[in-house]
Amino acid sequence: MYIGPPIASVTETQFCRIEGNDKCVLQTNVAMQGIPYADTFNVEVRLVARRQGCNDCKVELGLFVDFKKSTL
Repeated sequence: MYIGPPIASVTETQFCRIEGNDKCVLQTNVAMQGIPYADTFNVEVRLVARRQGCNDCKVELGLFVDFKKSTL
């Protein structure tokens, strides 16, 4: 059961930042077109990878919905 159309356009913009030898930040901004209320929000995803000791890695993932205007 569809809420919107079965096909929609998605634009992803990716940014990568490396801090020293121990941290990498990857951020993705996702904008959708062709779905209901597509002009009211964007989705931002951030992934942070850090070294933990000599053999381990810690990965944190976050998601944020950035509302551009009111839907009411």
